[in-house]
Amino acid sequence: MIIDINLYGGIIMSNKPIKKRINFFQVQAYALSDKKKKKMSKEDIRQSLTNIYNDLEANDDKYKFKNFEMFSTNYIIEFIKLNDSELFARIGKQANENTIGKRDFVTGNLINIELQDNENIESYTYLYLDFSNMILSYLVLSGTPSKTIFSNFINDMIDNVEFTCVPITTDDVIRKLASKSTLGTIEFSYCNPKNEVIKDIPGINKRSLQNLNTDKSVITVSLRPARSKSITHRIEDIFNIKETLISEHGDNLKSLKLNAKNEEEEMINYNLLDYKFSTYTYIDMLLLNTADDFYKIIIREYNNMKNTLEDYIQ
Repeated sequence: MIIDINLYGGIIMSNKPIKKRINFFQVQAYALSDKKKKKMSKEDIRQSLTNIYNDLEANDDKYKFKNFEMFSTNYIIEFIKLNDSELFARIGKQANENTIGKRDFVTGNLINIELQDNENIESYTYLYLDFSNMILSYLVLSGTPSKTIFSNFINDMIDNVEFTCVPITTDDVIRKLASKSTLGTIEFSYCNPKNEVIKDIPGINKRSLQNLNTDKSVITVSLRPARSKSITHRIEDIFNIKETLISEHGDNLKSLKLNAKNEEEEMINYNLLDYKFSTYTYIDMLLLNTADDFYKIIIREYNNMKNTLEDYIQ
């Protein structure tokens, strides 16, 4: 057992593919009138997005695009594919070119990026929307726009409509994991309030805390099996741990997570208190040169999860 305690108060070159996450959301929209909300049909949502698309200009790649500002930051969205069945788009935000450059990692020389007056540096990601079930797949890349920017853009473009991207969740995630071949590390965190801040913390005493302005302690406990082994083969054990921790700590239980995988999968960390559907995929960024490369990867991961996701959407 490993106990990790927190008291509140260079560049690596690698040829290995990078592990990235795709989050899944259910798209919903409501028509607003006289302070009333009426849920829009899938066809109405698709038509609203098509109307936005039709009003936009095309760039040299024949992608419809729109520049917009949000939270004092410049963004751009490009609709790469839009038809009766799907939407595939790229959304980017302006980066600070003063802190971005090209480096020759052999010589160590840093090279400035020359920009014209109408150019900037941007970081971008991709999203895919299946109109048949209104499931949105969003590729999570560091420093790129979140799905909130996408939903806010749609709301700004359509009058009297509330467009949302709702996380796809399940309260029964433990039963979902019962079919996994390997159940790995269990990790939970709980909070000790101020009057018990040193409770269960070996080596820390009141004298040690006298000069610290600490309001609480958060204790993280990891229960780890032997390498490549399951911590248990009985899913009831996980249910019992969850119930015991909730009973013992109540609102002070901050997290409860479990690693799990099948034979052909990488180990994935699941949140047992607030589970939202996501998947990890290995992406070799050096081999991804076109929007179509990203499209194929997102479609692949989405199709792997599609049947499961459809069981949980409302």
